[in-house]
Amino acid sequence: MQKYLLLGLLMVKPLLANFGVVPIAMCATSDPFTNQMVVYWTANNTNTFEVTVDNSFNFFVPGPGNRTQPVSFPPGMPSQPLFTTISPLGASVTWVLGEFFATAQTGAGGTPACQFGAPQACWDLNRNGICDPNEDTNHDGVCDIRDCQGPAGPPGPSGLAGATGATGPQGATGSSLSGSSRLATTASTTVTAIAACNANEFMVSGGGACTVPGTTPSPGRIATSQAASLTSWTVTCSTGLATAAAICSVQQ
Repeated sequence: MQKYLLLGLLMVKPLLANFGVVPIAMCATSDPFTNQMVVYWTANNTNTFEVTVDNSFNFFVPGPGNRTQPVSFPPGMPSQPLFTTISPLGASVTWVLGEFFATAQTGAGGTPACQFGAPQACWDLNRNGICDPNEDTNHDGVCDIRDCQGPAGPPGPSGLAGATGATGPQGATGSSLSGSSRLATTASTTVTAIAACNANEFMVSGGGACTVPGTTPSPGRIATSQAASLTSWTVTCSTGLATAAAICSVQQ
């Protein structure tokens, strides 16, 4: 690989920076029927950390400068191509990457011909060397190693419980009940009795009893004891005579 010192390539580019990422033309295929050359590219990041090289220092000559090449490079060199380019057969294409460049060209002394139908980029599902829409799985407009990720792994363990939230604001003061309450009772000579509040009152609760006259203790039994309406309570006995009671309060 050659050091990038070609001043002609830098006529419209900023001064070089040292990134330590070396572009590599792995191999190329030639198709005389379509008059095209497909080049398979990779890069060797000589650092121990991931490096980002934006298109100011990461471009192709001749243009277009952006040919779906990646801008982020993990440490080392992947075993599979990162991307491919397509050029007219017989032409050369140069990838400038920071302080390095690599040129691909078919023919004698050019880029080695790919063996066994060319190494397959992990994203190139149909091996046509073209970034097809279905191969750009992360939809970033570029086919590269990031489109080769496997399925999502299982969910991780639950995190720690968060801190208790702040106390909410004080609620509005509700309406209060005022006034006196009284007990309204009705003793019946039958098994059913109803105790009712006055028209200006509402019933708070109720109850009742069942008695058998002349017996102590009374063997009376309540069958039902329930509100008959918002202002009355009813009691029904299965044994004995009914007495109903309602707690009434004056409406304010």
